[in-house]
Amino acid sequence: MYEVIFDNKIDKETRTIPKDQLKKIIEKIGNLSENPIPATSTKLVNADGYRIRIGDYRVIYTVDEINQIVCIYKIGHRRNVYNDI
Repeated sequence: MYEVIFDNKIDKETRTIPKDQLKKIIEKIGNLSENPIPATSTKLVNADGYRIRIGDYRVIYTVDEINQIVCIYKIGHRRNVYNDI
């Protein structure tokens, strides 16, 4: 089982997400502890890590296989989540 950790800026990024969408996002993130690279995830092309899609929102994360850690470092709307990656 993998440990899921969050980057410090995640709290600020999630404040503008509607509550119903945030609930779905949290559920999908919880599933990453069981399977950190599900079939629905996509490897990022220009950066290390993966993304999962939840409606119009994306969760960007990395997986440390050795220490079994999933680090969520960006959550946001698909329009601007890839900025600054």
